[in-house]
Amino acid sequence: MIYDVAILGAGPAGLSAAIYTSRAGRSTLLLEKGLPGGWTATSSIIENYLGLGSSPGPELASKMEAHAKKFGAELKPYTEVTEVIFGDEILLKTPAGDFKARTLIIATGQSARKLSIPGEKEFMGKGVSYCATCDGPFFQDKAAAVIGGGNSAVEEAVYLTKFASKVYIIHRRNQFRAEKAVQEKAEANPKIEIIWDTEPREIKGKEFVESIILSNKKTEEISELKVDGVFIYIGMVPNTFLFDGKFEMKNGYVPTDENMRTNFPNVFCAGDARFSPVKQIATAVGEGATAGISADRYLSSL
Repeated sequence: MIYDVAILGAGPAGLSAAIYTSRAGRSTLLLEKGLPGGWTATSSIIENYLGLGSSPGPELASKMEAHAKKFGAELKPYTEVTEVIFGDEILLKTPAGDFKARTLIIATGQSARKLSIPGEKEFMGKGVSYCATCDGPFFQDKAAAVIGGGNSAVEEAVYLTKFASKVYIIHRRNQFRAEKAVQEKAEANPKIEIIWDTEPREIKGKEFVESIILSNKKTEEISELKVDGVFIYIGMVPNTFLFDGKFEMKNGYVPTDENMRTNFPNVFCAGDARFSPVKQIATAVGEGATAGISADRYLSSL
């Protein structure tokens, strides 16, 4: 079978695109290497999506998935694409077999940036985590460190206080990059202690994390902080390695025009993998809608 539309990634952008293409009567295949919903599925609470009010991330992700399926989109979770070959028909290779499509929408999103310090890799899953929503309950009445100063770091630090007895936010600058409302929640929480101007140097332990070695950027003082977990939120990198050499990337992101078109007439890109100044659920959903409409229009022109 040759699908009209193949979508790589089932986060908000990919699921939104699928709604538009499947409602237009286009056979639509969604390939997702992990859990549908992307980062939305791992967010503790979503409060800035218009009309939603407030919702747990996994609940919103589940609703998005169900909405896309309602119109006939075929979703294959836990299916990783290993190679993409462009042409009039696009070939997508996976361990589960090959798929073909007339158009492609890239919605592969971003992944967490690593600290790349000793102990990070060794204690991954043993106290080192990139998802407080996923692993927070394991730290009941324990101490945890959150590395970073953006929205995700501060929001997840607040979420961790539901479980942890103490949460340290370790930030290499002397002020947060997070939105003011997010900062205020953290600063008002008695379980949170903020450590400014400090960088992590090593994560230590035996079988599990026991401490983190810190370096003060101003005084160069080295200290050891006893914690049971380290949650890392220092930024994101686009999941676009499959397309190296196919586009003139901008900082690793896929460039498009306002209609989400790439330099290939039948290839589009939306969401966090796309070069854009804002990365939010709202923008991902909008870009996905635009990409879906553009793909449908391209197919109508054939």
